[in-house]
Amino acid sequence: MADDRSYPARPYLAVSAAIVRDDRVLVVRRARHPARGVFTLPGGVVEAGETLKQAVVREVKEETGLAVEPIGLAGHREVVVRDAEGRVERHFVILAFAARWVAGEPQPSEEVAEARWLRLAESVLTAAGVAASALFCAEHGHQVRGPVDQHFSTSAYPVAAVDYLIQHGRTRRLLNAYDWGGYLIYRGIPTFVDGRTDVFLASGVFDDYLALQNVWWQCPELLDKYRFETALFPPGDSIVTYLESQPDWRIAYQDGTAVVLVHQSSTSSAKG
Repeated sequence: MADDRSYPARPYLAVSAAIVRDDRVLVVRRARHPARGVFTLPGGVVEAGETLKQAVVREVKEETGLAVEPIGLAGHREVVVRDAEGRVERHFVILAFAARWVAGEPQPSEEVAEARWLRLAESVLTAAGVAASALFCAEHGHQVRGPVDQHFSTSAYPVAAVDYLIQHGRTRRLLNAYDWGGYLIYRGIPTFVDGRTDVFLASGVFDDYLALQNVWWQCPELLDKYRFETALFPPGDSIVTYLESQPDWRIAYQDGTAVVLVHQSSTSSAKG
């Protein structure tokens, strides 16, 4: 059902907040369509007369009951959803802020069905999440020493595999595991999917990702459609087993955390 933000005459300005409490960041599961069931950062549309930081404080309070202190702008996202006829059905410009938790415990609301505190090492690092990580490192410098990338768990993230991708020029047309999307963004590598689930759901890409990951009947057709040159997944995933069995794919790198598979079409253009 359409709401008052469907088919807008102009984009809506919105804010979101990556809220840091100790070594955790808050994510919420949406209770209403069109993003019902999707985990996002808390936030919403800026009201007339509000500053951006006032909007962050109000939206977080309304959605979760928390009191927060916005620290700074982390980045922005644009969400444009078109209907089957190509008309703009929804258009949001979302400014993402890093924020400190001040008081309260997250509670469900009309907008939020569930809230979870995730450790920074477990969270999907979107632009705001990266800012939240930087904020944590700045405030806990005695605990975190050296480059930030040295503190990613090599058993949870494909650190060495991504090193391989970069060193051998295999970062184009990458089919990646969803859980590693944020880490790839942090390393400067374009993703097929990542934590911006609302965007990928609206475009249909997330459905295609599920079909590929689980090797549903559409998988061969989708591999041709997207012309992937490289795939990055945990060992034992169904898509890894499937690609291993295909004559035009081969394993180029693997360790206990990740497998890199490359398509034969990319061999001539890759370095090394």
